Amino acid sequence: MVAIAQSGFLLLPFYPGSLACGNTFTCGLQSTGQAFCWGNDNSLGQLGTNAATGTIAPAPISGNGTYIKISAGFATACGIQNDLTGWCWGLNDQGQAGALNQSQPINSSLFTPTQIYGNDTWLEIAVGETFACGIKTNRSLFCWGNTYSGALGIGQLNSTVLVPQEIKIGGPNEAEIKWNKVACGWNFACAIATNGSLYCWGDNQYGQTGTGNQKQALTVPTLVPIPLAIYDPQTTWEDIFIGSASLFAFATLSDGTSWSWGDGTQGTLAIEDITVTIIPEQMLTAQSWNLIRGGQAQVLGISDSSQGFAWGTGNEGQLGVGLALNASVGPVKIDIPDPEGGNWSELCANTEQSCAIFKDEAYCWGSSASGLLGSPGGDTSFPRRVEGKGLWGVRPFSPPPAPPEPQPPPPSPKPTAPKPPPPSPPTNTTSGASVGEIVGAVVGGVAGVSVLLLGVMVWRRKRRQKRKALGNGSMNNNGGNAKPDAVLLWAAHSQDMESPRAALTSLIPPSLAPLEFDWSDVEVLKPLGAGSFGAVYLANINHTKMAVKVLVDADAVVAAAAVSRAVGTPGQPGDETRSADVSDKEKEGKCTVDTTSFGAAASSVPKAHIEKMLQEASLMATLQHPNVVHLLGFCISPPCLAVEYCPRGSLYEVLAQASTDSEGAKRLTWIRRLRMAQNVAAGLLHLHSRTPPILHRDVKSPNILVAADLTVKVADMGLSKLAEEVQGGSKVSTLGGGSNPRWLAPEILDGQKASMESDVFSFGVVLWELLTWKLPWSEENVWVVSSAVLRNERPDIPPLNQLPGFDKGISEAQEISVSKYIELMKRCWTQDPLQRPDFAVVAAELGELLREQSAKFSKG
Repeated sequence: MVAIAQSGFLLLPFYPGSLACGNTFTCGLQSTGQAFCWGNDNSLGQLGTNAATGTIAPAPISGNGTYIKISAGFATACGIQNDLTGWCWGLNDQGQAGALNQSQPINSSLFTPTQIYGNDTWLEIAVGETFACGIKTNRSLFCWGNTYSGALGIGQLNSTVLVPQEIKIGGPNEAEIKWNKVACGWNFACAIATNGSLYCWGDNQYGQTGTGNQKQALTVPTLVPIPLAIYDPQTTWEDIFIGSASLFAFATLSDGTSWSWGDGTQGTLAIEDITVTIIPEQMLTAQSWNLIRGGQAQVLGISDSSQGFAWGTGNEGQLGVGLALNASVGPVKIDIPDPEGGNWSELCANTEQSCAIFKDEAYCWGSSASGLLGSPGGDTSFPRRVEGKGLWGVRPFSPPPAPPEPQPPPPSPKPTAPKPPPPSPPTNTTSGASVGEIVGAVVGGVAGVSVLLLGVMVWRRKRRQKRKALGNGSMNNNGGNAKPDAVLLWAAHSQDMESPRAALTSLIPPSLAPLEFDWSDVEVLKPLGAGSFGAVYLANINHTKMAVKVLVDADAVVAAAAVSRAVGTPGQPGDETRSADVSDKEKEGKCTVDTTSFGAAASSVPKAHIEKMLQEASLMATLQHPNVVHLLGFCISPPCLAVEYCPRGSLYEVLAQASTDSEGAKRLTWIRRLRMAQNVAAGLLHLHSRTPPILHRDVKSPNILVAADLTVKVADMGLSKLAEEVQGGSKVSTLGGGSNPRWLAPEILDGQKASMESDVFSFGVVLWELLTWKLPWSEENVWVVSSAVLRNERPDIPPLNQLPGFDKGISEAQEISVSKYIELMKRCWTQDPLQRPDFAVVAAELGELLREQSAKFSKG
């Protein structure tokens, strides 16, 4: 995403430093640079309003300065103003505000922003519990305040420093290290040098320094090595994320992978084990992260597609997923009331609260006891809009360029090719939108003094080098220039490759030939999401709306299946990611979609994979059933499938909407849900009745689509098998993908092959979803679901009087029907596969329940 210079600011896809969650207060910046703070307690001056009284609504801090970044700790906040001077306010009993000369008596509280001692200019300031650290514009690193565990990094375990003191590494004969990033936790800190090295220091009882030592505090910055699993010697650390209340840390490498370490006992690390880890462990999330903010027990993240997620625990609703969860959960989409859910641009978290900027508005959620949510009302597990006018999120400046690193002699020039090759599909990068190298001039004024900054944006420097722009910009839905869509551009160029269509003509079965279409006949309208083949688009083909699935290559099949197809978490529906709002989804316009996470793709899709696609197309072409999604066409160059478009999206999305929207809930009467269940059973019965039987292998609500008239259709039959074959065998993923433990039968989790009986088990879980409108195991850790199912545990079944969709109470006839439904559901998910009914029995029993209820309804 290219930054845009506007009114002296550089616009980025996210606004780092625009929100700060302290332990006793919350602060945020608006687009004008005005800083606001809120909270019931202002006895320590933490709101910076020059008053001792608190406020639950955002109040402007005192002073005339405007800010570009802000950070908060226990009861202290610091910010960088437009002229890059540093200012702090709040608790200063141990010098954590850095605002006084060493010879002056310490002031325990500062009720107005006070300039950090030295009149220097700053690029970064991070606040911990009782200390702070910052990077000046000359790239030198400083810390100040008090620590009992070496968090000042100056070689002393217990020390108090009232003014910024420089941290230096190496002896007098070594080159001086310069710095790019710094982050402070509860009582430890980490920083990234300009050469990409990561150093941490301070309290280490939970291994939070990531240096492999848990027994002692580190009083000087200590190198955090690149994980052994990374073989590329050019890989460097790129970003570091620590929350001021956190005992854990996150960092990203230049290859796009994300890593975590420290105290993970509350599920905060997003790794396989809920434990303490003393070295970086790779995060097992389906997403890649642009931004991560940690609280005490909850973690928030903005993915590379600008989606907001949360993980960890939140017993007061701090995860923002509609539930207060004592048990830890993997990354789940934050429940913002928006059908698209993108455009998250900043996050912050602390002990009681979590906050975010979404589409230029601020939201907070969690405990309201201390007035930290910025709005009236009680505790909330849903994001609630912060009061006040104005756009939130200051557009940050580009920092000045880092001093040049010593470079090896350039290699001998290689002969250039006479003709450049066509662009390849997206490479294996897993981060957010490409920012590009940004050179910005920023003019800020204080007393008529202008500061001119000219530099190259170093954020995600290594990754950007791997992302070349592909072709010209396409049009977005508003008719303006947008980032080129890598898959669409590759698709267009694929027609110019060395006659792939002619070479593959012999692979097309005669029965399939009438369904072939040419890519030039495709009018792409909008992205629908990422699927097991690569990217999915709504398109017009010969004046008919279809969902077009573009196959990229084998790696893309696997990566897309892991990234966004099958959902270990709420809010990541299956192949067609859509809103349940039909009218919104019918809007047309040329589109782009971020597809940078589809995996390492070659310049052409291997012939073997196109053969598999044609095999699946041949299979789907024979499936003519009202409850099975129809194949409508295919294309060889580029390889893609066109299938029936279901504008209401997945069953998962319809149920999620019903759980939060009264109109959606009204549609899901008990009779409607019985009909939906019978639809799914009928579609699966059709698959199992074929000779030989067709196994779905991935039955779950995200792979069940809902037409405009609420008819339900089974989708993705066989596509999970294709992804599995490409991977070389069946695997149960940790967080998601084609094999998701939320829906898998115990025998599959135990390593056995898929069967008709395992499809029945998964359908039993779908019946539970239709009954409860919830994600299976939503209050359990996604990494231990497998062991629970193997122990013959199942999702809890609520009492009849607590089931959704019966607002007027459950009638006697409905109570009997629901009880029969639950008994059928239990038979479907019984542990012994031989005791499960087949779909002929299931469809018949559901049909009978539907007839009974329809008869009762017609009689009034």
